[in-house]
Amino acid sequence: MARARAWSESLAPSFEGYAAWARESLGVELSEALRVQPLGGYGGENGIVATADVAPGARCVAVPFDAMLHAAAPLEAATADEARAARALEDAAAGGLREDDLLALRLLYECDVRRARSRWAPHLARLPRAPP
Repeated sequence: MARARAWSESLAPSFEGYAAWARESLGVELSEALRVQPLGGYGGENGIVATADVAPGARCVAVPFDAMLHAAAPLEAATADEARAARALEDAAAGGLREDDLLALRLLYECDVRRARSRWAPHLARLPRAPP
């Protein structure tokens, strides 16, 4: 909860703020050359672009496996309701669901059950709530 509070109180909802959170909280490596810029001609969408030379062989982005939200990421539960939802999710996984279906359930768990307590709350807050 302190992590989510720190995000909302101290980091601007900008790429720079998001990048700082990803570096500090998840151990993500992001090149300083990366910036968000309007893509132009794509309905006002933004894209991540390199705004400076990147040396050949330099790493632009590195995300540790344990920092990724994936179907097999460890479940966290702080309340009885979260524990019940986590058990249901584990049961669904044991039932042979496809990985993409399991990931969709995991996103629902993190967004709608864990909410601000989710390790990935700042990332999930940046996802669109409805299809374009």
